[in-house]
Amino acid sequence: SRLIPPFESEIRRLLSPEFEFHQVNNNRHCCFLAFSGKQIVGRTVACLNSDLKDKDGESVGTIGFFEAIDDHSVAEDLLDNATDWVRRQGNVRKIWGPMNFDIWHGYRFMTVGFDQNRFYGEPHNHPYYPEMFTRYGFGVKAEWDSVEVTGREVLKKMITRGAERQRFLIERGYRFETFNLNDWDSEVTKLQQVMSKSFSGFLGYTPVSHSELLRQLEVARQAGGARRAAGLRQT
Repeated sequence: SRLIPPFESEIRRLLSPEFEFHQVNNNRHCCFLAFSGKQIVGRTVACLNSDLKDKDGESVGTIGFFEAIDDHSVAEDLLDNATDWVRRQGNVRKIWGPMNFDIWHGYRFMTVGFDQNRFYGEPHNHPYYPEMFTRYGFGVKAEWDSVEVTGREVLKKMITRGAERQRFLIERGYRFETFNLNDWDSEVTKLQQVMSKSFSGFLGYTPVSHSELLRQLEVARQAGGARRAAGLRQT
């Protein structure tokens, strides 16, 4: 399976001084590059997000933007330097990774399913990345499952279960509204309010600004539109 790297323009945006993360007091990060002679063979970014806390309220450092050739010594060198930097930032004892500043800008390693289709918003990495982290000493903090839906029968079963769940929630006072694409900004405002309440207890949750959520959803909408257009051209 061939790796599709993240857009260079997006990485430049996230690491530029103008990005809102870097405007917050006490947010810090440090970039690391690994060289073999004059050739870059790996990179990572160590970060301290002042909003990121574990459930016990303890500050958590992160390591993200990880890329490396298939050589454990390269990963070890990068992770040695990154973890050392994090631990020197006010005696931070907990480090999570991979996480690009927060869960809004990329986190988690893909561990299985490399032969399946890729889709927007999910991680995609070289298969050897997770082993590099676990071999270094990282342990699994949490696991998520993403399911590729194939075939009409599977979709029918999901729709049936979804309808049953909807009825269950309506009976308990929940209200469902259709997202109005013609009133994008207002709808995103409401979505942010719902997401903030729903995900406030989610592992790694930190607040996201309205402008940044708006930008991310617009990118997702464009990506979805491009994919549909590509599908039309293929037929």
